[in-house]
Amino acid sequence: MNGRYISVPKRPLLQGAVALLARLPLIRSRFAGCWLFADRDFKADDNAEHLYRWIMRDRQNRPAQKIFFALRRDSPDWERLKQDGYRLINLGSLWYAFAWLHCAWLISSNRTGYIVKQRWRARYAAIAHHRFCFLQHGITKDFQPGLSNPHADILITAAHVEYRAFVDDPRYVYTGREVRLTGFPRHDELLRKAEATPEPRTILIMPTWRENLVDTLIPRTGRFPYSKRFAQSEYFRNWQAVLRSPTLHDAAKCNGYKISFFPHPYIRQQLCDFDLAGVDCPTDAGGSIQDILADTALLITDYSSIAMEVALLQRSVLYFQFDRETFFTQDHSYTKGYFDYERDGFGPVLTTMDALCARATACMEEGCRMDAVYRERAEAFFAFRDQNNCRRVYEALCDYCQPTTLDTGT
Repeated sequence: MNGRYISVPKRPLLQGAVALLARLPLIRSRFAGCWLFADRDFKADDNAEHLYRWIMRDRQNRPAQKIFFALRRDSPDWERLKQDGYRLINLGSLWYAFAWLHCAWLISSNRTGYIVKQRWRARYAAIAHHRFCFLQHGITKDFQPGLSNPHADILITAAHVEYRAFVDDPRYVYTGREVRLTGFPRHDELLRKAEATPEPRTILIMPTWRENLVDTLIPRTGRFPYSKRFAQSEYFRNWQAVLRSPTLHDAAKCNGYKISFFPHPYIRQQLCDFDLAGVDCPTDAGGSIQDILADTALLITDYSSIAMEVALLQRSVLYFQFDRETFFTQDHSYTKGYFDYERDGFGPVLTTMDALCARATACMEEGCRMDAVYRERAEAFFAFRDQNNCRRVYEALCDYCQPTTLDTGT
């Protein structure tokens, strides 16, 4: 089932050959009606992996569902998932094409072209009739017009206001038929791991990326090349100052915390620009980001939705927004949505290094307890904290063809 990486051909004659092979009884019987899961091509450990794991393990009171998980064979997660019993398919191989053509559901936390294959819809319309479930990668708090293309048959949400934003904003072209308020599958495991870590000791620095600071994506890799202009940016200067701050390092040492830096995957190629002396730089290669989050006592970020993961655990958050005047106008690919950081955020918004260091120091001295006002916001924001998200998503998939009202999220 591994398969060598082979692009599905664009020439009509070869397309016809693929379609002919896909109709063979052996191929059709193996994949017909299956559920095909994927996170990123080179990385798992997101909502698709966790939903797959739940379905694979929880077979009680229902028939076994034929499921496959697509991932590049050279991914650091391949062997881990293989040992866990996942039925793996090399994403990009002909086997992936066959599974894609015959599956009943394509279920992914990622909507990029190497997974959803919109052009294949036209090329193989006579064969492919699956539905698409978009699990999302993070809670949507800003307006992202691309989330309507491709249109999802089911779109999973985790927060009350997030659900309403999709259903009520006509720019998204979604209704309560498609948008489901179930919670994210990966949150089940995150909450379990956090419960097993009652005294987290990590100060996690985890900013999001900036679209204008990276070069063109390298085809078929999901990675960006090194950018020479990155080290000249305001973004780099500010985050380097945070990482080298004597105030932060002294406060962490005095209060028994460690400082960790986890850059966004799209800027990991720039790690060589940073001076990381005295800073831990963990990786989720072959492991899980959830282990890192479970041990996080305080998160320092800017605009990243990772703050919502930490708030779900009712841990402390600080927003460092030195570029707040330009972020939504020139530095990124989406615009401000329903979420206002001062009104809705899960921690204070700080715009200078001095203010950030002072607040972080005070937070560490107080044991990194989440302030009551932010705890109340977190409790009101999330729809569920009961570790039954996987079950609800599975039931939404099974019940999709059943009659339902247009608005099921209230």
